[in-house]
Amino acid sequence: MIIVDRKKFLTMPKGTVYAKYKPAYTESTCVKLDNCTSGNDWFYINLDPVCAIDEIDEPDGFKCYEQMEKGIDFPFVQVQYRDGCFDQDQLFLIYADSDVESLIEALK
Repeated sequence: MIIVDRKKFLTMPKGTVYAKYKPAYTESTCVKLDNCTSGNDWFYINLDPVCAIDEIDEPDGFKCYEQMEKGIDFPFVQVQYRDGCFDQDQLFLIYADSDVESLIEALK
């Protein structure tokens, strides 16, 4: 894994696995999709299942959670978001291809 600044991150390709980074802290792991046409923003998929469930639940609150507690399976949904934060000082922890392969193996 490496840490890069926003300028470098924006040059990285679709499929880059990353987490926003602040010293000694990372946010959710995400997959970068395409940059916006402005080139200063991007779309992504958040791999945190809570985000996907919240998207399904809108506007009904926590019905998915209540159903899962009863044993009903809800699939992971890949929801596309736009970053829209424009923090020029934001840093990113970038997963190397070998890191992604290790994650895939762990998930199997």
